[in-house]
Amino acid sequence: MVRILITSLELKIVLKLLLASFFSGVVGFEREIRKKPAGIKTHLLVGLGSGIFTALALLYFKSPDATSRIVANILTGMGFIGAGTIFKYRHEIEGITTAASLWVVSALSAFTVLGNPLISFALTCLIVFSLEMGRWLEGKLKR
Repeated sequence: MVRILITSLELKIVLKLLLASFFSGVVGFEREIRKKPAGIKTHLLVGLGSGIFTALALLYFKSPDATSRIVANILTGMGFIGAGTIFKYRHEIEGITTAASLWVVSALSAFTVLGNPLISFALTCLIVFSLEMGRWLEGKLKR
């Protein structure tokens, strides 16, 4: 019989990864109901991936320098993914908000693994509020 020992740090990281996925999914849900290209699944996977790389840094590298380099590279990589969501049609550019929401979800997930879940909850609310408020303001300005 194989016995698996789970440390309190590992348990905390698993719970934070679950929270990071949930928070990312909430942002994705907002994008999904607006019928945007990247919805729940995309945001959830981006958030989970960012959280996994951050957890990897915490568990196995144990150096603040290594952790900061991994998080920096997550955000750089998200720039490439985000760039793939931006398209130009004649005189209009589409997908910038989707790229930004994917980028911010990756930062949110890294923060959730490294930081305080209560602050992560507040950040999630702020992200969704920003998306909604931006949409509302755009509607007002176009009229």
